[in-house]
Order: sequence, then C-alpha cells, then structure tokens
Amino acid sequence: MIVGENILQGGRVYDNSYIDFQSEKMLFFNQRIANDPNLESIILPVGQGLSI
Repeated sequence: MIVGENILQGGRVYDNSYIDFQSEKMLFFNQRIANDPNLESIILPVGQGLSI
C-alpha cells in the first residue's frame, strides 16, 4: 500500500499559474501513481489531500 499525504498542495498541483518545485514533484508523483497499470489509486479530499 502506498499512501501520500498533502498531495493536492493547496490546489497548486492543478493551478498552472503557480507551480513551485515541491508542487512540480508532487504532480509527478500523482501522475506516476495514476498511470501505473499495476496500481489502483484514489484521492481523498481530506485536509491537503490523501492518496491511497
């Protein structure tokens, strides 16, 4: 099981007008998890986002 916390970065991972280094890396993590055919994932809108 892979669990990621603070994956939404306050919405910055989806706001192209403001991408900092940390948000860019979190976006890469989210895309990699979502695109891996061996994994199934869900994002829960709890706090800053929780990926399971």
